[in-house]
Amino acid sequence: MTPLRFQLYAILALAFFLGVLGIRAKWISDGEDRVRTKMADKKIKAIKEAQDVRNEVESFDRDTLRGRATVWVRGNKPKR
Repeated sequence: MTPLRFQLYAILALAFFLGVLGIRAKWISDGEDRVRTKMADKKIKAIKEAQDVRNEVESFDRDTLRGRATVWVRGNKPKR
């Protein structure tokens, strides 16, 4: 009877240990997913900011800048 009891305790201990390992693995996996999501969000934000800057720079072509400078410096309306 004693060896069967030890086997039962060993099986229960092993099941508990494997359960703890499974919970820990899931916790680590969730943490990695959160980190990946944060990194992707930062990357998307940086890409959007770069696109906004690129669009703003492209909107200032020579004619636009010249017209704005003329109005600002001379007070004249730009010629178009």
